[in-house]
Amino acid sequence: MMNPRYWLSKHPAAGAALAAGLIAASVAVAVLRGGRDTPTKQWFYDLQSGELYVMPGDVLAMADAPSGPNQGVEAAVFSCGDCDDPSQRFIGYLVFYTDYYKAAMRGIQESLARDGKRAPVSTEEGAVMGGGIMVRTVDGDEWFPNNSNEGAEILVAPYDRCGRGIEPRRCYPK
Repeated sequence: MMNPRYWLSKHPAAGAALAAGLIAASVAVAVLRGGRDTPTKQWFYDLQSGELYVMPGDVLAMADAPSGPNQGVEAAVFSCGDCDDPSQRFIGYLVFYTDYYKAAMRGIQESLARDGKRAPVSTEEGAVMGGGIMVRTVDGDEWFPNNSNEGAEILVAPYDRCGRGIEPRRCYPK
């Protein structure tokens, strides 16, 4: 199997499009299903303390953290084995959402709650929303749009972590 980082280095535009498409599809599925598959709890990361903590599944980062306001971001936690074993979990990347993205998602959720139908999102709004998901590594200082080349590299990095033939599992708090 080809190493994803190598492939991305040779096809950066395709990698960015793939990453943006995967995230957009997962958000769309969650919204269209009314959040039925959305975890009830999720991991967040306190930017000041460097600690993980638990937040409700419907919170969009940046959020308040134990160390203070707007210090909490979503942590994409993975495991190469058992998600219940803290020693096997690792943070793949951190995520926060721009204010525009959060407002658009609230509008979609409100329209679903009101009449059971998804609010239309224009192509222009969709493009802005695609760049409204920001990612970075735990040890990085710079945030990148998920649909950029740098963002795509960050999103696939957890898949290199477990070794050949082992795909990491996304972990959620219980």
